[in-house]
Amino acid sequence: MVLKGIRPQLLFILAAVMIFKTLLENSGLIKVLAHILPGYGIPVGILAFALPLIISFATGIELVAVGMVFPWCLA
Repeated sequence: MVLKGIRPQLLFILAAVMIFKTLLENSGLIKVLAHILPGYGIPVGILAFALPLIISFATGIELVAVGMVFPWCLA
């Protein structure tokens, strides 16, 4: 049964990540970082790999990194 596999904590984390992602997008920080970071000469591919890795280590949850970095990669 599908409902047995859904934990309330996971739903809460998912909602919190999406709210945080929306806050970052509405603040304009994502667009600023998308223009500033490549200007330092770091290839976008390395940034797309390194940023989620650093965020995952800092938070301990890989879902947070995906929710935060994926919009930056699309910008």
